[in-house]
Amino acid sequence: MRKVEIGLFVVAFFWASSGFSQAYPTKAIRLVVPSAPGGANDFMARLIGPGLSDVLGESVVVDNRGGAGGNIGSDIVAKSPADGYTLLLGSTQMTVNPHIHPKMPYDLMKDLYAIARLGTSSAVLVVHPSVPVQTVKDLIALAKAQPGALTYASSGSGSASNIATEMFKTRAGLDIRHIPFKGNGPAYIALMSGEVSLIFGNKPGSMPHVQSGRLKAIAVTGPKRDPALPNLPTIAEFLPGFETRTWWGVFGPAGLSDGVVKKIYSAITKVVATPQVQQRMANVGGDPALMGPGEFKTFVREELRKHADVVKRARLKLD
Repeated sequence: MRKVEIGLFVVAFFWASSGFSQAYPTKAIRLVVPSAPGGANDFMARLIGPGLSDVLGESVVVDNRGGAGGNIGSDIVAKSPADGYTLLLGSTQMTVNPHIHPKMPYDLMKDLYAIARLGTSSAVLVVHPSVPVQTVKDLIALAKAQPGALTYASSGSGSASNIATEMFKTRAGLDIRHIPFKGNGPAYIALMSGEVSLIFGNKPGSMPHVQSGRLKAIAVTGPKRDPALPNLPTIAEFLPGFETRTWWGVFGPAGLSDGVVKKIYSAITKVVATPQVQQRMANVGGDPALMGPGEFKTFVREELRKHADVVKRARLKLD
């Protein structure tokens, strides 16, 4: 009799779980952005949100929860019920934070489910016009001839610009001094005034100043040339294998059912495939680059490993 009861319970649980996955969603979905309104993460969330609402048939509400370099918003999702109604619009910073924050409130690989990578964006290596270089080869030669003379700006320790430059320095064996600023705006102002020599910046922040002649672009950080900037070589053309890109993706709490994950991922693929979304992503320097759950999880784990090495070698600490 006991075996029959257990068997009935297992069958009932299976059908209940299956029914939940088939019915999902039945109410609004919260898409947490772990930063203030106006940044790249916020843009991506508001870019895909309406499309997800249309495909899934329920509202997708963007909820900005900034603070602690993104840890506050990410932790909210990590501690939410694993029912698919609280999701996270995450990014590269998630794989840097564990190595620079002395105490993390959540474990990225254990407490969050990597559902889908949305896209990536290469950085642009730009210098002040007074720096006498035209190529990456020139820059490496100048930095080696004058150790410590060149400086680079970043938006703070652990930021994308900081990580990219430290990777470049380590790979090329260079001594370029770090000058951190509180945000990209002050960093670009310092570069345009000649206070610092260079920056690894994002395309929307860099290219208007390049086009106006106030800055000079010499390379991009992706694995291949950027279609929007075809005349700029990659750093990998001078340092084979070099690559660093910003990425964005959707996460949920650990423990999501396969059925719910499949529905979310299927909706994301449909939204990202639309010409409107692809064009708007391209307008801010992004490239659609979808990854499914398994591949994305492996990618995130490798990003964690890569950034652990960069932080350790550069001895990076929070400002």
